Amino acid sequence: MKAHQKRYFAAVILSIGLSACSLTGDVREDPKATGVSFKAPKSSQWQAMADKADADSAWIHKKTGATLALRSLCRRYEHLSLRALSQNLINTLQENEVQTQTEMQVAGRAALSTHFKGQIDGVAIENRLVVMRKDHCIFDFTLSQLAAISPEVSEDFDAFLSSFSYEGGTAP
Repeated sequence: MKAHQKRYFAAVILSIGLSACSLTGDVREDPKATGVSFKAPKSSQWQAMADKADADSAWIHKKTGATLALRSLCRRYEHLSLRALSQNLINTLQENEVQTQTEMQVAGRAALSTHFKGQIDGVAIENRLVVMRKDHCIFDFTLSQLAAISPEVSEDFDAFLSSFSYEGGTAP
């Protein structure tokens, strides 16, 4: 994959990602979570993205072009289920199709994991999305890759999820 294609892909994925957390208004007005810790992807193939859009942290896999991102949004959404928050992101892709959706635990909290496929401007993309809520913050973790997610990046995503913790707090 050429460098400009990777940048385009990463920008598109990061720009649509926030809809999982935000349903109205300008997301930049809402505070991000503090007190978050995780281990960045270990493989030397992952490179931190300088332009991570509204993500808290984001990386691009140099070999595959996959993107891995963490986003937080801290405002009250008691009335929205994890399923509704997940569906909001899924709906940003054209011709989206949920492959699997399962409940899981992240940092000791209930989370919803969704594996789905779709298209962006006619280009096939495969995604893994995990959405969780703790206190009044919503976290979404995304892994996206053109065509199909490779096993190596999927394993890195699982390790990233396992390393995540949140002790509470928000940035002003």
